[in-house]
Amino acid sequence: MTQRQPNSVDNKPPQTPAPSLAEAFGARFRAALMYARLTPAGLYRRLVNDYGLSLSRASIYDAYDGRVARPKYVYEVAEITGVNLPWLIQGRGVMVDISGRVSSREEADRLLRITLRQHVIPTNRNDLIRVADRFLDKLYHHDLSATQSDLLDRLLLVLNKADSDQLAGLAVFMDELTSS
Repeated sequence: MTQRQPNSVDNKPPQTPAPSLAEAFGARFRAALMYARLTPAGLYRRLVNDYGLSLSRASIYDAYDGRVARPKYVYEVAEITGVNLPWLIQGRGVMVDISGRVSSREEADRLLRITLRQHVIPTNRNDLIRVADRFLDKLYHHDLSATQSDLLDRLLLVLNKADSDQLAGLAVFMDELTSS
């Protein structure tokens, strides 16, 4: 009885499937929490207490377990944990800046977002926070059109003269600014 020689198909190592975007984000999310020495419960408390976000604990665990590709609060997670945002979102670059220095532009962007969340945007208005983040992303990447620049000028004039009743329509105006 002769033994059959295995063919090349039999010798291939088993292939592992590539992780989904959500699974990959979950792995980076867990690494960021470990880096910051935070638990999901600790992150939840920081997001609710420091940033005034209204979210469920389950949404934190969905990101932690790799069931969400990009949660709405990803900017805040990067800020709280001290990791680079492009790394957290897409895995680009390094997790943390080895030199410990951040460019003045990145620092200004971070401080502007903090100021908006803590002193300008009401804590129960996550819609305004998301719109402001989209707007700041466009501003940061020089993606503003002439129309959007005009709208920004109008917005700043309104904000300088506005009282709390006049700010009620700000979300609609900001949506128009970021979508055009």
